[in-house]
Amino acid sequence: LAARGRLLLKMKKYHEAMECFTFVLERDKDDSTAWRDKGLAHLALKEYPEALECFEEALLLRPDDFEAILGKADVLYAQASYNSSCQSYALALQIEPDDLHALLGRGRCALLLNDIPAALASFEAALFRDPRNSAALVGRADGLLRMNRTKDALASYDLALLLDPQSSAAWTGRGDALLAEKDAAG
Repeated sequence: LAARGRLLLKMKKYHEAMECFTFVLERDKDDSTAWRDKGLAHLALKEYPEALECFEEALLLRPDDFEAILGKADVLYAQASYNSSCQSYALALQIEPDDLHALLGRGRCALLLNDIPAALASFEAALFRDPRNSAALVGRADGLLRMNRTKDALASYDLALLLDPQSSAAWTGRGDALLAEKDAAG
């Protein structure tokens, strides 16, 4: 039944997947994988308190469950708990140092916490792993812009737009950079 739930999860049939995981957990409350997978279904449905509860149960049973840690980080980010989210992404990166999702999450949190060096380090690590990642390029550009490195930010936004011409974040950031450049010129 757990395997069926995971299949339903992949098929984005989240309510049906949750029913499977609930059934599994009724028979075995110590199934950390079922807790984690149920949390992933709740997360996909944006049911953040329920997702967090499931991820925390999974982590009580198996503290090194990478997907549960990453899911918890995503929930905390969605709930605007950026300090806690950043800590969870960092914990995930201790397990999987090159995970792109965790690198981008930690970078976004660090930007929101105004920790620009940490944000840039995360985005640079993501770009080392995937040089064509538009989200990492935009994140790096956002950090550079906050450091008043407008020309470098523009170059990063432009590269992001070459890779993803529909990126509203890149277009918005590029506009902000052009305004900053104009303001600096007087």
